[in-house]
Amino acid sequence: MHTLLSTRLEQIHQLFGQIPDVLEDAWIEVALGNKEKAMEIIDAVPTVHPFEMKYNKIAPIHWETYNKVLSDQERRKHLLMGWA
Repeated sequence: MHTLLSTRLEQIHQLFGQIPDVLEDAWIEVALGNKEKAMEIIDAVPTVHPFEMKYNKIAPIHWETYNKVLSDQERRKHLLMGWA
């Protein structure tokens, strides 16, 4: 069981750069002998980095439905603004 959890935690560490706090609960469950509960906790951790889950998707944009087109001056103003 320790080898299985250690392997999974190493994979999670490689993905996120740290071990999420919630996984401490998995170690407690292992110590209490609740293998199934520990696996549920570990399996609930996403296998994809949260940044990718949020930003790695392309939504369709139907440009023909837009009723406003920016002038060159407005476009320049928006492009010069920061990313904040």
